[in-house]
Amino acid sequence: MKLRSASIVLLLIAPSAFAHTVARAKAAELTLHRIERLVILNRIELDFQEKLKSMSVELIAHSAETDPAFKTTTLQYTPTDGTQKSIEVVLSDEGKALSYTLGAGGPAAGAPSYAPKDAVSLAEAGLHYILDNSAVLPALLPYDRNLSALSLSPSTLGDGTPIAVLEVQAEGSSSTLKIQVKLDGTVLGTNL
Repeated sequence: MKLRSASIVLLLIAPSAFAHTVARAKAAELTLHRIERLVILNRIELDFQEKLKSMSVELIAHSAETDPAFKTTTLQYTPTDGTQKSIEVVLSDEGKALSYTLGAGGPAAGAPSYAPKDAVSLAEAGLHYILDNSAVLPALLPYDRNLSALSLSPSTLGDGTPIAVLEVQAEGSSSTLKIQVKLDGTVLGTNL
């Protein structure tokens, strides 16, 4: 009887030891917060906040909550020499940033200005839309749980108003979620 009880307890505990506490969209959002904080602390240059072009989110196999669970790679716009600055952030299962590594590259070329906000703030606004609404809009759930990549680009509305578009891809989905964000950080809508 004791052996059977111990087996049941192990079966109940084991799956949670390997499950991710935060979803991939949350890991991406926490990475953006980390970039902002590193800029404030003067550990990385402001260009990482202003010239964000894209981010990928990868899962890392782990066995404890404090082990690395996510790796995000954020890229700036590509300069004329073809190199591209990047920042790789490794996060725990709970989304705590454990380390970051900078990738060398030339000055970003062709990066749009999103005044009065910056690229990181607008990408965050789009991610907050996913995080805040995935429980009530089932179509957003794959982008919350399985976000694999995002990119931010400038666009305009029919009346010429400049906006940003956050394109989000999810592992296992062939569709791309497009979130329109006003330059003040207000989400206008999505293509869902």
